[in-house]
Amino acid sequence: MRVNRLEVPGSSGLWAFVIGAGIFATTLAQSSSLSLPLRNLLQNEFQAPLHTISLFFGIAAFPWYFKVVVGVLSDSVPLFGTMRRHYVLLSATAAGGLWLLAGYVQQSYLSLLITITAMEAMLVVGSTVVGGILVEVGQRLNAAGRLVAARVFVEGGCAVLAGPLAGVLAGVPFQMAAAVGALIAFSMAPIAFVWLKEPAISKYEVSAVAHAYRELRSILSSRPLWIAIVFIFVASIPQTFPTALWDFQKTVLKFPDSTIGYLLGAGGVGSALAAVVYGFVYRRLPLRALLALGIIFSALGSLVYLFYSSLPAAIAIDTANGFLTTLWVLAMMETAVWITPGYAAAAGFALLMGATNAGSALGDYFSAELMDWGALSFSGVAVLSAGATALMAVVVPLLPQTLFGPGRAEPLAEPSY
Repeated sequence: MRVNRLEVPGSSGLWAFVIGAGIFATTLAQSSSLSLPLRNLLQNEFQAPLHTISLFFGIAAFPWYFKVVVGVLSDSVPLFGTMRRHYVLLSATAAGGLWLLAGYVQQSYLSLLITITAMEAMLVVGSTVVGGILVEVGQRLNAAGRLVAARVFVEGGCAVLAGPLAGVLAGVPFQMAAAVGALIAFSMAPIAFVWLKEPAISKYEVSAVAHAYRELRSILSSRPLWIAIVFIFVASIPQTFPTALWDFQKTVLKFPDSTIGYLLGAGGVGSALAAVVYGFVYRRLPLRALLALGIIFSALGSLVYLFYSSLPAAIAIDTANGFLTTLWVLAMMETAVWITPGYAAAAGFALLMGATNAGSALGDYFSAELMDWGALSFSGVAVLSAGATALMAVVVPLLPQTLFGPGRAEPLAEPSY
C-alpha cells in the first residue's frame, strides 16, 4: 500500500517557504558550515595535523552518506502518525540539543567527534524529509527546476551568512559558537509545527516493516537509479578541496579567520547568483546539456585557483568558483529529482544526495593527504581537480536517456504491492 502523505496545494508558495526554512536550518547548522570554530579548536587545543582535521569532518559527515535509511523510514514508517511532520520536529529539537552538548564535551577529540556526528545524524533526518517534500511537490506541480533553484538559492544564502558568521564565532569561546549552532538547528521546529500540515495515518494494509522492505528492494533494483548514483559519486570526487584551500589561506596567504569567513560568503554570493540564472535558463536547454555544461564550468571553477595569490584575487575567484561549481550542482540536483521514484521520494533523493556527499568528502580527504605528503602543492591540487572534473563531461553523452526522459524526465513507475 502507498501511504498517504502531503496534500500538495495548487500553488508552490507555502511549500517553497517550508522547504526553504528546512534547507536553511539543516544547511547552516552543519559542522561544515560553521567549520572555522571547530577547525581552530582541533588545531589549537588538540594540535591535530591537517589530514586529521579533514578526517574529523569526514567522519562527522558519515551520517549524510546513508540518508537512504532515513528516507526509507520516512517513506514507510509513521512517527506519531505522520510521515514528514514529526520527523522534522524530532530533527530540529535533537540537533539543537546536541549542538548545545558539544559546547560542554570539548575536553577530548573523541567526545567532540561523537557529539558532532550525532548532531549531524539529526540534521540528516530533517534534510532527508525536506528532500522528500521537494520531490513530491516538484513532480506533482512540474516545478522541479524552479524548486531546485530556490533550494540552492537558500543554500547560497546560507554560505553568504555562514562565512562571516563562522569567522566571528572563531574568535569567541566555543560554547558560544555551539549555542548559535543550536539556535539555527532549532529554527525549523516552530515553522514545521505551524505550517507543515499533514494528515495522520490511520492504518496500514501491510506492516510498516514490510512496506519499508519492499520500497528499499524496489529502489535498489532500479538500474537507472544506480547509474545516476555511480555517476554522481564519481563526478563529485574531484570537484571540491575545502581543507586544502583553508590550509593555503591560513599558512601561505596568512588570512585571518574573519577574512576566510568573508571569502566563504563570497562563494555563497556566486552560488546564489547561479541559482537565479538557472531559474531562468533551465527550461530553455535540455537537461543533458545543462549537466555537461555544469561539469565543464565546475572544472573552470577549480582551474581559476591557480591565480589565488592575494585578497582581491581571492574575493573574485571564490565568487566565480561559487557561481561556476553551483551550475553543476543545480543540474545534478534536478536530474536527481526527476529520476527519484515518486513512491520513494525521501529515500531515492537521499540516496542520490548521499552519493554526492560521499564523493565530495572523499575528494577533500585525498587532496588534504596529497598536500600533507608533499606530493602536490595547492596549485597542483587545483589542476588535478580541474582535469579530473573535465573528464566527467565526456561521460554525460553516454548516460542513458532514461535519466533525462522526454522533456525533462519520466519518474520511475510505482511498484504494485
